[in-house]
Amino acid sequence: IPLADFMVGSASAWNQGNANQWYLRENYLALYLQDAWKITPRLTVNYGIRWEPYQAPYAKYGWVAHFDPTLFAENVHSSVYLKAPAGLIFPGDSLYPSGNAPSNSKYNNWDPRIGLVWDPQGNGRMTIRAAYGMFGDRQIFQGFSAFTASPPYGDNITLANVNLSNPWGTYPGGNPFPLPSGPNATFPLAGGYRTDPFNPRPTYMNQWNLSIQRQLSANWLVTANYIGNNTVHLVTAAQLNPAVFLGLGPCTINGTNYSVCSTTANTNQRRVLYLQNPSQGQYYAGVNQLDDGGSANYNGLLLSTQRRLSHGVSALANYTWSHCISDVWDPNVGTGNAQSIPGNRRQFRGNCQTGDQRQVFNLSLVAQTPAFSNRTLRLIASGWQFSPIMKIRSAQFFSVTTGVDGALTGQPTETPNLVSGVSPYVTNRACSPAPCLQWITPAAFSAPTPGTYGNLGLWNIKGPGVFQLDMALSRTFPVWEKKSIQFRAEAFNLPNHLNPAVPLATTNSGAFGQIQGDISGNSGLTAGDPRIIQVALKFLF
Repeated sequence: IPLADFMVGSASAWNQGNANQWYLRENYLALYLQDAWKITPRLTVNYGIRWEPYQAPYAKYGWVAHFDPTLFAENVHSSVYLKAPAGLIFPGDSLYPSGNAPSNSKYNNWDPRIGLVWDPQGNGRMTIRAAYGMFGDRQIFQGFSAFTASPPYGDNITLANVNLSNPWGTYPGGNPFPLPSGPNATFPLAGGYRTDPFNPRPTYMNQWNLSIQRQLSANWLVTANYIGNNTVHLVTAAQLNPAVFLGLGPCTINGTNYSVCSTTANTNQRRVLYLQNPSQGQYYAGVNQLDDGGSANYNGLLLSTQRRLSHGVSALANYTWSHCISDVWDPNVGTGNAQSIPGNRRQFRGNCQTGDQRQVFNLSLVAQTPAFSNRTLRLIASGWQFSPIMKIRSAQFFSVTTGVDGALTGQPTETPNLVSGVSPYVTNRACSPAPCLQWITPAAFSAPTPGTYGNLGLWNIKGPGVFQLDMALSRTFPVWEKKSIQFRAEAFNLPNHLNPAVPLATTNSGAFGQIQGDISGNSGLTAGDPRIIQVALKFLF
């Protein structure tokens, strides 16, 4: 298990590089036109268009690179860095078209939008709203720093299956750091790289909604909303240089005999580029390419009711029922390995990794005691305000992974097989009374055959839900003109209900399937989220 490996100094992967420095800049410019047209007294249309060009970030000192498999196959080398391996080109090379940027800018980006408001009865008690719009997005700026982690700038080197006592013991020539820079900079073996297409398609989202509001009385308002969107050209990553599974029998690779052909120890020797051209492929480990072909969609129903302040009581309640489906979002891309399976982005398509909360209910209430006519009651009981807030959320989704490279392709995110007919959940998952140590069972998962991937996707196992009730009690006491004192007491998680985090879900861990703590960050397994009570006096002027 990982802890035992750590204690004996055995690491499945080792990554080291120079301190990388990045000096990226990005310009942003957008223009829009909009108009409102009141077609009839009861129907209004808003429409417009936005011009939002994608201006690629650029490196002040040209610290970016591009890898092209075709140039690698043709043994084309850079004229900027004379010792660079085949397939790599840099700003200043004749084949590099993007200046000091990793890709070209795109100026022909137009985002239309339209919305309408209709009063079907003409009395202002009911409205129907509908809208559609396109909205552009950009990559996470920090993600571009991966370029300066690649040789010859940061010189990230990735090794597999090393011992921490001497991780460079099997590396030709030993520890290569620090590495020289400049046109004659050396390029290390097994370097990790990020590369972008020269003409990536910027991410954009289509959004649409339909809303019906109805005032039932002077104080009650109900609303039903349908909200939908789909994301196009979602940023993910594709591994261009995965290791190839060559079976478990003996073999010879580039003159070296292996009793077992496919192991984690010879991952870099089984990579696509090494098998294609060992003299040049030895300089590459993972080569991550930005993949703009991802997509996602979201559909949700939002119901809400609101009571305006009347007789000292106001309330707001809403319920959301929704579902989000997505390819793996991999915004940082990185230099080592992608999250998606090489050559099969759709394999891990499933619940959105951050936004798939199927059911959410919220209730907030404000109740104020009346002004009693009796002097004693007025002094003791009048003016108190109770403000409870209740939140209920359905299951948090999480992923089960193997924690090992069972496919022997250098892929870090691998899932097990889900055993047919066996529920992944234990029979009793109740967390009240605590503890609820075990959530999923190892019997429902099996290791894939070596050289293959599991049939389980990502973010599709249900974890615990969330329940939280907070309460505030306050009263304001006038002291003299324009001055008062407010007494306020607040309790968070008033019933001290346990809200556990998702369980540990790496199948090669001895704690597999066990709840590790709660969403507040506490590590105790038997204690709930702590009941926090705050009492304060505020002077109001």
